[in-house]
Amino acid sequence: MEALALRLAELARPENRPAFVVLEGNGRGSFAAGAHLGEIASLDPAAARELSRLGERVTRWLSRGPWPTGALVDGHALGGGLDLVLACDAAVATRRSRFAHPGLRRGFLTGWGGTARLPRRTGGGGPAAFHRLFLAADEIDADAAEAAGILSGRARTVTAARRLLVDQLRQLAAWPPGLLDAWRAGRACREPGRLCRALGTFSFVDMPRGRC
Repeated sequence: MEALALRLAELARPENRPAFVVLEGNGRGSFAAGAHLGEIASLDPAAARELSRLGERVTRWLSRGPWPTGALVDGHALGGGLDLVLACDAAVATRRSRFAHPGLRRGFLTGWGGTARLPRRTGGGGPAAFHRLFLAADEIDADAAEAAGILSGRARTVTAARRLLVDQLRQLAAWPPGLLDAWRAGRACREPGRLCRALGTFSFVDMPRGRC
């Protein structure tokens, strides 16, 4: 997480700035398996606070950075890994992917913003997914994650998922200055009407019958 925070800060500099940023897993069936339980158990209150702040710093870069961000999920996205997915602008998963935040079963809850981000998603399955993930500590599949608004797409293979994600990020990267920030702000407020009004300030955005 410290290395990721440093890398994102480097990529935010004008001389290093890419068109978009993609997070991927290890290529062996996991996007991110979450915290090492032995490390969590050894934390004192001050160290736990610092770990929480580190995660918040990374997710803030992912959700507010000067470039669109995407998560390519193939396999498990657990605990803090799920928080990283929720912080990205887009996320595409393979059909075998699974999402969970099992910390509650072990006596701790996320401190990286997932509990705030998921309820703001507009997917029809959002409330049920929030209950299953953060209150019941259950696991959901890619279908349920897409219905909840966690994912912006699904694909059968990693290659197809990467292609879909990159296409989405290229569209976001092509937007004029200010539009990405307006979209992020509207998307986070859980009020679709505000998102429509924000996008409506850009003359090229077509919203037939007043809909986004």
